[in-house]
Amino acid sequence: WRGGWPGDGWRHGTWRAGGVVGGVMVGEHGETSRRRMVVLLDKRQRSYPGPEAFEAAADCAASVVVAALRAGLHVSLQACDGAAIGGSEASLGTQAFLDRLAETQLTDSPSLGFAIDRLRVRRLGDTLVVFTGDDGDADVASVASLRGMYPSILVGLLGQRATHTSSDAGMLVISATSAENFAAAWAGVRSW
Repeated sequence: WRGGWPGDGWRHGTWRAGGVVGGVMVGEHGETSRRRMVVLLDKRQRSYPGPEAFEAAADCAASVVVAALRAGLHVSLQACDGAAIGGSEASLGTQAFLDRLAETQLTDSPSLGFAIDRLRVRRLGDTLVVFTGDDGDADVASVASLRGMYPSILVGLLGQRATHTSSDAGMLVISATSAENFAAAWAGVRSW
């Protein structure tokens, strides 16, 4: 509770408390929930033109996770094979996420289907950020199918394509050749 100011809504005030302190008291409402971000890293070897592109995707994922944690967001880091850090493990802090990313290796998983289905059935956040290789174009459509579940979706395509930004199917898609190029393109985005 705090003292009332001109412009405060009357329904948030209490006259009873005001009688004790000598003026209207107004209840302040703090935010009860934090925004949540899901970062999905595609670990499939067939999605990337080479291991350098995968390393760039992992670097981008690390940068996004660190920035989100610094901004006070709850973060869930997911991999296409079901491995996850989030929820109670997130309390370990930034280092747990970075350690998990450092241990991540390319796999021969056939599709992103398992991860997409899991994200569809169990909404894990408000914002979805997906990193894959630019050979994973076919999977961008399956990510777009999550548009109804996640108000904001960003897809980072890392590989050999020139850096560019586009809006496809209601989501932001950034293609880049390196983590540095992705960061520069993302910094130029005003809203998504």
